[in-house]
Amino acid sequence: MCCSLKEGISSALHEWRVLRRGESNNSQPDVAYLRSAAYAEVNGDGSLKAVTGITIDYSIEVAHLRETNAKMEAALEAKRAQENFMDMVSHEMRNPLHAIIQCAEEAEDLLDQLQKAHKAASPPSIITQKCSAAIDTILYCGGHQKQLIDDVLTMSKLDSNLLTICPVPACPGSLIRQVLKMFESSMRASGIESFVQLETSHLLNDTQKTVSIDPGRTLQVLINLVGNAVKFLADREKKELHISLAASVSQSKLPGIKYAPSSLDSNNSVGTFPEFSKEEEVYVHFSVKDTGPGLSEEQMDALFTRFRQSSPRTHAQYGGSGLGLFISRQLTELHGGHIGVASKLDQGSTFSFSLKGRKLAPVASDSNLYNLMPSLSNSETTAPPETQPERPEVSLVGRGVLIVEDNIINQQLLARQLRKHGMEVTCANHGQEALSILKSSTWWNGTSDDHSHESRRQFSIILCDLEMPVMDGKTCVRHIREWQKAGLLHPHIPVFAVTGNARAFLQNALEWGFDDVVTKPFGMKTLLPLMQSQIETEHIE
Repeated sequence: MCCSLKEGISSALHEWRVLRRGESNNSQPDVAYLRSAAYAEVNGDGSLKAVTGITIDYSIEVAHLRETNAKMEAALEAKRAQENFMDMVSHEMRNPLHAIIQCAEEAEDLLDQLQKAHKAASPPSIITQKCSAAIDTILYCGGHQKQLIDDVLTMSKLDSNLLTICPVPACPGSLIRQVLKMFESSMRASGIESFVQLETSHLLNDTQKTVSIDPGRTLQVLINLVGNAVKFLADREKKELHISLAASVSQSKLPGIKYAPSSLDSNNSVGTFPEFSKEEEVYVHFSVKDTGPGLSEEQMDALFTRFRQSSPRTHAQYGGSGLGLFISRQLTELHGGHIGVASKLDQGSTFSFSLKGRKLAPVASDSNLYNLMPSLSNSETTAPPETQPERPEVSLVGRGVLIVEDNIINQQLLARQLRKHGMEVTCANHGQEALSILKSSTWWNGTSDDHSHESRRQFSIILCDLEMPVMDGKTCVRHIREWQKAGLLHPHIPVFAVTGNARAFLQNALEWGFDDVVTKPFGMKTLLPLMQSQIETEHIE
């Protein structure tokens, strides 16, 4: 301090650590943290007049900081332990639930075959009807349990700021067809009619991937909205479900829709992806309209909030966790869009949401987008739209599929289900075994002990678990992609990550080398369209 004053500096600040011994010579020395400051006062001629100094003991402040840091580290460790616990519980719950749903679907198919075989001879027996009702109950409860698990884990990701948007080339129209196929059996059982209005313009095309959005998150929102509509339509006299799709080059709000105020400021939104800003912006608009019981103004105000439903009677009559619409709001905001509702009591509801994406390839069309947009929310003047014809589906009959799964029960169930759809199935218990099988397939271009091309197994797709002994899924797909780069394997090999790990994000899976992620539990109505979407782009010799 004195040196600083001699050098002409008018003030000096120093911190010290001093060993303080207790009154007893045997006591351990204590460390005191001191902060000293000195200020010089000079005369008019520049000579030193006086020095004012002060020393402060801030040992308590240091101790408090250490305790705060220790508590923060403990809290972070507890948070990590909670996330690991959620992952473990999710995996352990999803695997048996997946087997339950798969077995119920298989039993439903067998019962349908039995009924068709004896339909001409006699009407369905009481036992057959009871079995069918029991299977429907298992599927309904399994689907409800899956939705609840998904909602809780999505909330966990949101709270941990781990939920991300991964935009990839997608066809929004195919997502609508996919969600309708998922609810096909429950809609048929309730007698619900569905109508779809898909716009075809330079921004959208029903048969091509013309926009870049996150199909998984989009499907999650559609499942929540369509699932709610199906649930509330079950007891109605008029049972109609209308789904509309349109697009625009700017963010627009439909007249009559009461949109939820934005509440999300996340670093994981679509705007944070550097590659996402290279193409022209486009906003994709979905509208789900039903003829259900409708909502009052007070009930609409309660929507889109955490653990809130339109009324206490809603949970008693229809169930639910009160998370679906809140999660849908969070996902649409993460995707750069918004969500809202228009409804009147006993007149039905219209839920509308938009997502910000990027235009990929223009498609020539004479359709006028802006003439269509106002009609989506005008329930008084819009006639029921005609159902769009389905595109011809790619046949899976005769296609080879390699299942890489260490859980024998799930492996056998999935193999049986795929074989019933005419596919040729080969199973491997871990990644190393899968690589050995690939070396004896028609995909392999390297040297092989089997020189007969006709005797080699032919595959069209690989379904690979992530967590396996010997070699896990990530290592397996990494070897596959490395062999492809070296020219040892066919250049186009679709590989799906099939996992019970709810934190297996699509973005991470794409980085690892997978083409898509299928999270357990899933049904064939979910898996088969995904497989067809990949196989249809496959070059077939």
